[in-house]
Amino acid sequence: MVQEKKAMYCKALVELNEIIKHMQPELKNKIPKEIQEEFEENMDKEYTFTYDENISLKEQNIMPETQGLLSVLYSNYLCSEEEKKKWQEYDNFYKQKQYEQKQSEIEKKELFPKSIENKKKEQKTNAEEKVISQELVIVKEKNIFLKIFDKIKSWFSKNKKRYRRWK
Repeated sequence: MVQEKKAMYCKALVELNEIIKHMQPELKNKIPKEIQEEFEENMDKEYTFTYDENISLKEQNIMPETQGLLSVLYSNYLCSEEEKKKWQEYDNFYKQKQYEQKQSEIEKKELFPKSIENKKKEQKTNAEEKVISQELVIVKEKNIFLKIFDKIKSWFSKNKKRYRRWK
């Protein structure tokens, strides 16, 4: 799993490097040379990506990993100070929202630990009951010989009772 992710990011670096090559020189110069060299060292040497200059960046067929790397690159090096502040506020807002959601889940678990567990157990038992109720009931009928044998047996048992009365 980790190897697959690493391979995907190495391919994403190929796409990112190709996009950087087609940037305007003033934007390209904002990105430190060390970062660009790092991209070139870690990119997948076998993967190829061609940037089509006739279509916009949004219309390019790039991987989601490349989009993520581009957004980080943009927020760290290419955007203005005003945009950096907006990105910072945006990130802080969503980080706070995620933190609050996690805290509310923890509080619910602390307040109602048994009710949550009971609900899960009830859901499992309800599902099991549905499965059980949907199963076919097999009725075993006696074969004809057993029926005849039981009938004859019942006659003798009746006769014994009659015989006992006479004694």
